[in-house]
Amino acid sequence: MNAESLVFILSRATLGLQTAILVVAALYLVQRFTSFDYRNFAWLQKIYDAAKSFHLERAFTLSLVATTGSLYLSQILEWAPCDLCWFQRIFMYPIVLLTGVALLFEKDDVHEYVLPMAMIGGSISIYHYSVQVLSKVSSGCSTLAVSCSDKFTYYFGYMTIPMFALTAFTAIGILLWKFRE
Repeated sequence: MNAESLVFILSRATLGLQTAILVVAALYLVQRFTSFDYRNFAWLQKIYDAAKSFHLERAFTLSLVATTGSLYLSQILEWAPCDLCWFQRIFMYPIVLLTGVALLFEKDDVHEYVLPMAMIGGSISIYHYSVQVLSKVSSGCSTLAVSCSDKFTYYFGYMTIPMFALTAFTAIGILLWKFRE
């Protein structure tokens, strides 16, 4: 498998995860503002129960895939990360350790540490994505290093590396916010 096909697979997985996030957000809004109750539908209840019982494992897996993906892009494909990519990594890499340790020692208070990291990392991803999409000149990045406005990938007409990171941060945040103990 070549590098381009692996990045394409990651973009497809990100698209699937974005679809799941949109469905969850829509169900939440419908339930919040109407009399709809997902517990009246057995199949929705099963999905909810499955998500709840393995939410920490899913958050760990998402952060691990995001971390190994970013390392693959920079170390194997030799795509140099820009300054904003590094800031996103600063908030993603510890999530792998925190969720992994929480799983290992069966801790249930990891959301107190991971949620702020996911929110800050996601905010940086939003800013980075806007720099890539809206500006021709890099904003807030070094002029000597890789420009933050460079797009190494651009799948489905909108998906760049910061969008990959934003999707992972969002999914991890939702998992740990919704199912916190």
